[in-house]
Amino acid sequence: MSTKGRVLLAAIFEMLDACAPGWTRKDGPHHFRVIYQGRTYPGLPKGEHGRRPGRAEIQKKHVKDLAEFFGILDCARAHLEILR
Repeated sequence: MSTKGRVLLAAIFEMLDACAPGWTRKDGPHHFRVIYQGRTYPGLPKGEHGRRPGRAEIQKKHVKDLAEFFGILDCARAHLEILR
């Protein structure tokens, strides 16, 4: 699997809704802290400054790391083609 590619932040949030029900996020200055089942993934980037919310593009590596951290990689692959 290539590590290149980008995913829209809105698509990441949709994947989390489907694969990690009950997840929440907290805003930091440059990253979101994603919380699920008592664990916190601290480094989901917000994307480039000036982008409309949800339209920012996040590097595939961050999305894969997030999914692996929460143990939802198989579900994430089903929802995000770029992870296959």
